[in-house]
Amino acid sequence: MIDTEDVDAPASPVESELVSAIRAVSKRIVPDAPVVPVLLTGATDSRFLREKGIACYGIHPCPTTDEERATVHNHNERVRVASVKWGVTWLHDIVVEIAK
Repeated sequence: MIDTEDVDAPASPVESELVSAIRAVSKRIVPDAPVVPVLLTGATDSRFLREKGIACYGIHPCPTTDEERATVHNHNERVRVASVKWGVTWLHDIVVEIAK
């Protein structure tokens, strides 16, 4: 068990160069889709990076249906191939945007 009692891991900023790039690319591809922070229950190792001052963001780049979201971390977790291809393109475009 890892002792996290003294871990001071601040939240990553909701306004940053990376978040701006995500918003710009998302607006180009899906103009009406909002980019919003979401809090999910669970655990992540990002707290160790955030403790060192490194911003971390968990993202879900693949558009999914309600049925697909119901399978997350399940024995039959799945997502459509077309959705994965869309997500790869989206992530690529974000890298290009932030590299400008």
